[in-house]
Amino acid sequence: MINNAVSLAQYKLKLHQDQGQNSELSIIEVAKLMDIIYFGPCNIEDKKESIFFQFSYN
Repeated sequence: MINNAVSLAQYKLKLHQDQGQNSELSIIEVAKLMDIIYFGPCNIEDKKESIFFQFSYN
């Protein structure tokens, strides 16, 4: 599944590069695709942690 997401992101970026100025991807979409390639397909927004995540009563 991870390899599939990375491969898809690479494919979309290759299409974006080939289309040049005619590409319909925004800079934000391109940045998200690059994040998937370099950091993996995990979604940072789903992993919002509280500042008290590691709080302990010990």
